[in-house]
Amino acid sequence: DTIGPRSGTLQITDDAPGSPQKVALSVTGLDGKLTATPSSFNFGSVKVNAKTKFNIKVQNTGNATLTISQLSLTGANPGSFAIESTSCPGAKLAPGASCSVSVYFKPQSTGPLSASVTFTNDGLGGTQYVPLIGTGT
Repeated sequence: DTIGPRSGTLQITDDAPGSPQKVALSVTGLDGKLTATPSSFNFGSVKVNAKTKFNIKVQNTGNATLTISQLSLTGANPGSFAIESTSCPGAKLAPGASCSVSVYFKPQSTGPLSASVTFTNDGLGGTQYVPLIGTGT
């Protein structure tokens, strides 16, 4: 579960001359890694049934292509949030590539509300969560 180069030495002890025998080993771990900007977001105070929008960018910061298979809202109050537009579901992101999601907060009640945008992907760590909070007033 590590991206990037790693190296080590395999040592074999036997009864042959020159023992122990040493073999240098090296490998490069390849995997996609989804990174969200921002990693969480606070919408602040918003009047009930009013709405405000924010964009989340996710980028493949790994060294291999990853696929985002699903995008959803999860958590305590997903009904007060909505995914308006996105280029992410089904996206195959090469290293360095990104996609974005527009998320709305439309409080259905007063008080603190929360949910997470959930990005299901096949990169390192699997699922990425972006926590969202806001207060209905």
